[in-house]
Amino acid sequence: MDANRLAFRQWKVVPRMLVDTTKRDLSVELFGERYDTPVLMAPVGVQAIFNEAKEIGLAKACADIKVPYIMSTASSSTIEEVAASSGAGPRWFQLYWPQDNEITQSILKRAQDNGFRVLVVTLDTWSLAWRPADLDQAYIPFFKGVGNQVGFSDPVFRKKFAEGNDGKTPEQDIGKASQAWIASVFAGRSHTWEGLAKLRETWKGKIVLKGIQHVDDA
Repeated sequence: MDANRLAFRQWKVVPRMLVDTTKRDLSVELFGERYDTPVLMAPVGVQAIFNEAKEIGLAKACADIKVPYIMSTASSSTIEEVAASSGAGPRWFQLYWPQDNEITQSILKRAQDNGFRVLVVTLDTWSLAWRPADLDQAYIPFFKGVGNQVGFSDPVFRKKFAEGNDGKTPEQDIGKASQAWIASVFAGRSHTWEGLAKLRETWKGKIVLKGIQHVDDA
């Protein structure tokens, strides 16, 4: 028997019969908290291009059904707006890790202050993807300021942008502000394992590393 078939036989679930299914419990404990189901809403960015309710609408829907909502750094709503919409609903924050430590710390503090419980750090997207379909249509929403609201609303990013652009706000020069935000978040170079210590200095909750692909990293 080959290894794949053997592994399947070892791990397959064999259902039991004549079990009372009147009361079913799908709950799961993750990082010290119990959730009703093993389902989470994955981080999806730039939701303004799908629905006018943006991330705010989805966060509220997830809160209504008690599914943890993972907010993307590439959101078209702010951290504060999503938190207000989510209310008491469980929420996690996905981080596209900026190169600027002060901006990173500011974003993480905002997320913590607004009730985000788990930090999901994306490791495999340190460069902006250039998809053929996007290139064919010359369509990258970030360059038009869509999906940059986490950055544009951040006080540290706004302060640094104003200092380098004659006191302007991101809203006064969306093109240049978008370039500045993208240059920090998708800088084309990765962080290192040592950099995780910087995140831990600010983030006191649980940290999940998203995008692990090699067994040695795992």
